[in-house]
Amino acid sequence: QRSSSLIHVVAGANPNPAANTTGCSIVIYGTQGALINITNTFAYQPDVNITTIDPPRGQYGTVVTIRGTELLGNPPESVESVLFGTVLSTVLNASDSEIVVVVGPSINVGLVSVTINLESGAAFTRTDAFRYLQEGDIISVVPSSGQEGTRVVISGINLFGGGTNLTKVLLGDEEATIVSMNNSIVVLTAPNATAAENLTITLTSNSGAETSRVASWQFLEVGNITNVQPALGQYGTFV
Repeated sequence: QRSSSLIHVVAGANPNPAANTTGCSIVIYGTQGALINITNTFAYQPDVNITTIDPPRGQYGTVVTIRGTELLGNPPESVESVLFGTVLSTVLNASDSEIVVVVGPSINVGLVSVTINLESGAAFTRTDAFRYLQEGDIISVVPSSGQEGTRVVISGINLFGGGTNLTKVLLGDEEATIVSMNNSIVVLTAPNATAAENLTITLTSNSGAETSRVASWQFLEVGNITNVQPALGQYGTFV
């Protein structure tokens, strides 16, 4: 945007990205050859510097912490968006040294760049900084129904969702007890619950990622012994 009294421009690259660059002059060139030179009128501040991405790999739902310096720009401003490749993430909180986001869904796997976009329009990228993994997939649930105490084996691919373990397994809305786990097999015992069918099984990783399978579990009505006949007997008695 420009007029005889106002010109908007986008600053070019900082000649010294890690430090202040003072004493910069602004030079305006007219279309007819006129030149206006205003000395010592602009100072570059240090650029955004992304130092670490933790964890550096994951899938949709993974909680990622971006650390660095001047992450909100200088002077500080709000984060407009954070992109993993071209995929928009959800920003949970942001400070000058740390930005926490939830990774968005991607149909591709592999390395992508991480880009921080600020409200001013400034954008800063760290290339090949995050690896999208194949999303977790529950292949089988055996048995697919039961009641309190039923031992259930869940088999699948990348069940940890890029993390190192699971923090929670839900059968519907009820939390099960994890007996053992690895990235492809999880063994658990079902909790006490009222009878219900077509329930979703959800695995939550310590990375924040979730892997689920809909309509894959049924809570059966809990058995109830109403009568024992005879009430007395010995070895060999038919009861």
